[in-house]
Amino acid sequence: MNYSGLAYTLAAVRAGSADEVDLDAASEEIRSAMADLRTLIVEIAPPDLENTGLQVALEALLEPVRRNNVTATLHITGDVNLPVARMALIHRVTQEALRNVVKHAAPTQVTVDVERTNDHVTVRIADDGRGFSPDQLRARRGEGHVGLGLLRTTVSDAGASLQIDSAPGKGTVVVLTTPAG
Repeated sequence: MNYSGLAYTLAAVRAGSADEVDLDAASEEIRSAMADLRTLIVEIAPPDLENTGLQVALEALLEPVRRNNVTATLHITGDVNLPVARMALIHRVTQEALRNVVKHAAPTQVTVDVERTNDHVTVRIADDGRGFSPDQLRARRGEGHVGLGLLRTTVSDAGASLQIDSAPGKGTVVVLTTPAG
């Protein structure tokens, strides 16, 4: 985002020396900046899960995926009115998985399925992107990328489990299984 360039464009508009192309570019920059800001707000300050609920929070996480021309769907089965700590864990895992999808996978489709069965909730985040091999994952860790490792620790500390299944050219599936209570 080039905010300096945007400021100069808007100053030129005020002075009457800008053409329509400059206005179109400035308008697009502003829309993009607003989308980036919304995404940043969601990342910095997770939603009030107790009041908004899990479905609203997960839909908000899918918006950046959709802005990348990816078909993104959310399916929820069963009652996901859970304790805030469980909803926060589901939100955090989904957030990290979707961040990785946008950053690395280049998919055409992403699906987030949340299903509550009795005393457990299973969250499945699947994409049809480029996927990765165990060797690629080890290499990324060696380069200092620790996101998935930290996520596994967070999940384990919460008494839940995390499975990640991926292969080059086959996409990735992340499955979180957590107690409902």
